[in-house]
Amino acid sequence: MNVYTWDDIENGKFLSKDELMAKGYHGTAVTVGAFDGVHRGHRALFDAVLSQHEMSGVVTFRFPPKVKTMAESFAGSLSTLDQRLECFKALGMDFVLVIDFSGDFGRMKGDTFLLLLTDRLHMVYLAEGADFRCGYKGAVGIREIKEFAYSHGIVFQEVPSVMEGETKVSSSEIRKALLAGDTKKAATLLGYDYTLDGSCFSWTFCSDRIRGSQESELSGYKQLLPQSGNYTGKVRFLYNGQESCIDALLSVGEKTVDILCKDVSSVFAMGVDSPGRQVIRTVEFTV
Repeated sequence: MNVYTWDDIENGKFLSKDELMAKGYHGTAVTVGAFDGVHRGHRALFDAVLSQHEMSGVVTFRFPPKVKTMAESFAGSLSTLDQRLECFKALGMDFVLVIDFSGDFGRMKGDTFLLLLTDRLHMVYLAEGADFRCGYKGAVGIREIKEFAYSHGIVFQEVPSVMEGETKVSSSEIRKALLAGDTKKAATLLGYDYTLDGSCFSWTFCSDRIRGSQESELSGYKQLLPQSGNYTGKVRFLYNGQESCIDALLSVGEKTVDILCKDVSSVFAMGVDSPGRQVIRTVEFTV
């Protein structure tokens, strides 16, 4: 899976139309979004893209746009970019375009954005949900996208929302569940156990536990912690180049997560490399 930046696209570093055709494609099939958490609703969009006989791609953002547009009220990300890229690769996507949501990009008109995807990515198919909007202040919605697609010979598919009972599967609903301490509901909406990226935390050994303190400067991410309390979980870490997994009790505080398990000092010793940098990969809240 190839990963491109917006600068790559603007500088013509994506495949040419002739190169795509030589690979047997007419163009690219894409979906655009933050895809925070990569939940079941997102996967319906990915399934639609992958069902096309075109080069498949995801256009996403390094950080969810709400990190900048709603900084004070945004509770935290459900996933890091590395976690999302891992999911996209596992699903079989051919490429990912990662955009830094800068001030300049945030002021771009929606039709300009769509035209750039058409010209630079050779987009021939686009899949989005009914509530998708793009461009400055979200001015371009589904009606305008359908008009753009028709006038530019692009196939546009509006993918229905995925429902869990009467609840629409969405990142917002998953955040609500986690902030209420309902990791079971969060897992149902996600389609997997909610998982923290170990690289977002600084890990220390505290007598009977391993404590992870969230430090956004480590990765740039503030990953959402569930409501303070105790949870069952699994911890995955690297030891001698191999991934190991242990069951653990997870104790969550306002900005910390404590790992309590048997032989905690031995586990901590295994979960750091020689310079002392932690290699705890993930912390999963199991249900």
